[in-house]
Amino acid sequence: MIKQMCFLLSTAVAIACGAGQTSSSAVNVVPVGFDRIVGFTLPLRADSAELIRQARTAYSFNTAYLIVKQDDGFDGMLSMLDSALDGCKANGVRAIVSFSDFPVFGRRGKLRTSAKVWGDTKGLDEAVAISRQIVDRYRSRGPELLGYHFINEPLVRDGRNSSVPTTWPALAQRLEKVVETDPNRWFFYQPGPGGLAKGYLKGQRPTGPRVAYSVNMYEPHAFTHQGIDGRASNLVYPETINGIRWDASRVKQTLTIAAEAGKRDGRPVVVTSFSAIIGAQGSEQYVSDVVAAARSLGIGWIYHTLGGATEWTPRPDACASAKPETAASPQCERVRTIERLMPLSENR
Repeated sequence: MIKQMCFLLSTAVAIACGAGQTSSSAVNVVPVGFDRIVGFTLPLRADSAELIRQARTAYSFNTAYLIVKQDDGFDGMLSMLDSALDGCKANGVRAIVSFSDFPVFGRRGKLRTSAKVWGDTKGLDEAVAISRQIVDRYRSRGPELLGYHFINEPLVRDGRNSSVPTTWPALAQRLEKVVETDPNRWFFYQPGPGGLAKGYLKGQRPTGPRVAYSVNMYEPHAFTHQGIDGRASNLVYPETINGIRWDASRVKQTLTIAAEAGKRDGRPVVVTSFSAIIGAQGSEQYVSDVVAAARSLGIGWIYHTLGGATEWTPRPDACASAKPETAASPQCERVRTIERLMPLSENR
């Protein structure tokens, strides 16, 4: 029954992966402090390990947020995840695994966005059962598995408005208790709505010995996502956007909300996803400002994305021997930004 439900599971899996060499030259897993987490989001697919290997020739990173689609069904996903975890272990790094959506009554309802699904008590019970299955499956894993992120960006969407699901605080606590049964793992948490830092200003947060706070940084959304789904594509950073002046100080102010919540509660904090659309005027400065803010606040950061949509993905292979006109392209500008933020001498 669980496998049938899981077949419909739409997930996101975050994996801290290092790369460089193949599994034939395995290295010891060395603990990395949360403040030193540096990496990419990455789609889980058949060539994920090769994407990481290639990226390591250009960048130095110790974490990848692996985004899973259910295209290959639940068993297919587990097979790829097993392989990815083996690859992480062989390369001496740790993993964070996060499932974002769960099926309810055999439907394709998205738990993160549907009020109806969030209100199904039986469906939420099924989500907990699936989480328990995953935790039990990987209980014997070593230090290459850091923890689980149930659920990324929880929210109820009503047109253009979004809110925190009323059932999320209780569900988050239940999921934390599942992860807590494996004392070697962390439970990664976002308060909602979505992954916004302002969610940490109020609300009930899960208790437990190993809870880590996660935050995504795409504010202002109108700038970072411009040109997508018909959005305006003429916004500039730094600049006043929707009545608010957005610059380095505002970016830091935003992330400070999550950082201070972590300090108050004694929890580590990680920016698990951030970016700005490649080619937007000032987007390289925005990406740099997010990293500078995270570093100054003592929190880790994960850039979106590697091997995903071209609007976000820096492609060093396309810029290595580029002609002068190509080297000046927005794509190659983003490659140079990431090279500067992930110098090969660091983060290994």
